[in-house]
Amino acid sequence: MNVRSRRFSPWLLLMLALQLAGAAIAAANQEWAILAVLLATLLLAPALRKPLDEMADALRTSDDELSHRALHDPLTGMANRALLFDRIGHALARRNHAPIAVLFIDLDDFKTFNDTLGHSRGDEVLLEVSRRLRSVLRPSDTVARLGGDEFAVLVEDLDEPHGATSVAERILLALSRPLDLRGRRLELSASIGVAVSGGDLSDADELVRAADLAMCAAKGGGKACYRSFEPSMLAGTVERLALTADLRRAIDGNEIELHYQPVVDMSNGRLRGVEAPASLPTSSSRSPSGAA
Repeated sequence: MNVRSRRFSPWLLLMLALQLAGAAIAAANQEWAILAVLLATLLLAPALRKPLDEMADALRTSDDELSHRALHDPLTGMANRALLFDRIGHALARRNHAPIAVLFIDLDDFKTFNDTLGHSRGDEVLLEVSRRLRSVLRPSDTVARLGGDEFAVLVEDLDEPHGATSVAERILLALSRPLDLRGRRLELSASIGVAVSGGDLSDADELVRAADLAMCAAKGGGKACYRSFEPSMLAGTVERLALTADLRRAIDGNEIELHYQPVVDMSNGRLRGVEAPASLPTSSSRSPSGAA
């Protein structure tokens, strides 16, 4: 006589195992209770494996997304300030006497774009700038958006320090091309500061600060150009900060003095007006003056 084999559902076996565990517990039979619990666990494992694996995959994906958001700009997808500084630090630590460079890029008059076209159009301009920057850089270079209209580029393994200025020239050329934004023709330009590692520029903070100072010098020199960092730029900044501190102390202490003096027309000797230079007391470390 043929006996047809029957496949029992895992859920039916699980119910039987649980009933057995309940009966064993009621009968105070510890060995049978443990055996029934082990059987239930073995039956549950295959059924739970897939949802547990899916949950683990979802958690890993969520962690990856959070890590990416923490280190990248949400608009352009570029590295953000934190990732840039981390990569500069690693590049400085592992370099084999090959200099690295940081380029600080600030778009000229970008506020005008936002004020006249709106912030959504301004974001489109920033996206186009990010595409142009990527197009002229090597895959090994790091391009970051620091915020607003400020970008930075880390160039590693320079063959020579002047290689950084070549990168700056390529960026200026790429950004100088007119931009067609929904029927509007816009002219772009940027000011770039270049700082190359070496000497006193030995960590990420110093390199980025030096590149920022050089960018400010480019702005002051007429915009749409680049400047390489020079130590005098830092000295000038320190001097201005010290002067500002002196002026604030003088204002708070009511120490500023006005000395009125006449303005005379030398052609006829007539009085044309009065000027009032403001000065600090001679006991102050500095004595700036200016016409009121």
